[in-house]
Amino acid sequence: MDENLKFLLTTVNEWLRFLEAKHTALIALNGAAIIGLVQSLSSIGNPSLLLLIPYWLIPGLVLAVLTSLFAMTKWASLVTPWHRGQRLLVPNALYFGYISALSVTSLQAELARVTGLSLPMTESQALLTQQIHTNACIAYAKQRLFHWAITCTFSILLGCFTAFWLIRWAKAIC
Repeated sequence: MDENLKFLLTTVNEWLRFLEAKHTALIALNGAAIIGLVQSLSSIGNPSLLLLIPYWLIPGLVLAVLTSLFAMTKWASLVTPWHRGQRLLVPNALYFGYISALSVTSLQAELARVTGLSLPMTESQALLTQQIHTNACIAYAKQRLFHWAITCTFSILLGCFTAFWLIRWAKAIC
């Protein structure tokens, strides 16, 4: 059982590292885009772009960066309680979303059922289970925040490009 718990802890920790890397990449990408846009504002002659970039595009990218930065803080786990029922629909003891939806006691019972271990767990097994649960909650929160940050990034980019082309098209037919 200890080997199974260590494997599960390693798996959850790998997901946690992967999600942190995704946030770091999104922060770098959006940060570079913001810096490039701010530096190029003075050379833009199109009035439509001068309206869209500083008032819509840059604030949207800043919001995505702030969301990813929030995911790097200890307060990110406040996001975990949301969507609990949906995570329970797919019972998979290896999935960090399912693990985070369970209580520690329920997780211990689920792991005992899956691995055939008899309850109560030893103290080291209980501590490993508690750490797995904590890390799964953090990983789920980071996954949700990444979803929000990437959605914000793509939505603002698509919205600004669409608005620019609509303004350009409207001027062309007038």
